Formats: sequence, structure tokens, C-alpha cells
Amino acid sequence: MSMWDYLLKIRGICNDLRAISEKVTSDDQIMAILASMGLEYNLLVVSVSFESITVEALQNLLVKLIFYKSKHHSLLNKKARRKA
Repeated sequence: MSMWDYLLKIRGICNDLRAISEKVTSDDQIMAILASMGLEYNLLVVSVSFESITVEALQNLLVKLIFYKSKHHSLLNKKARRKA
């Protein structure tokens, strides 16, 4: 599952809980997102844990991180092909 799909899934679960009058805070949603991050996101999880951040800001940060990560991966592949 992609990060974007995962973020949409968490948002959907939170919306479903709110629909049945369960209280779901932004902190609850942020903790749900951070709790399932893999080891590759450890630095982000640690830094965000000590910051005051909104759900939207965290989602934007993750989307940007994934974009830059994929762009970096693409550049590394191009360099490897040139060397071969």
C-alpha cells in the first residue's frame, strides 16, 4: 500500500469513528500515522514527535518526502545505467 493510500485509509477510519460520535482528535490521528511508519521514517517520527504539528502538515510532509525519495531513487538509477 502506498503512503498516500495509507493516509487516506487512516483519514477514512477517523471519519468513520467520528460518524458514530466517537471523539477522534488530531493527536489521535497523528499518532496512528506515526505509529505505523517503517524504520526508514524514524528520523521523521522522532522529529515530529517533539513538534506541534497538524494532521494536514504531517500529510504534506510525508507526501513531499515520498516525492523527493522517489526522485532521488530515479536519479540514482540513471547514474547506475550510465556507468553500465
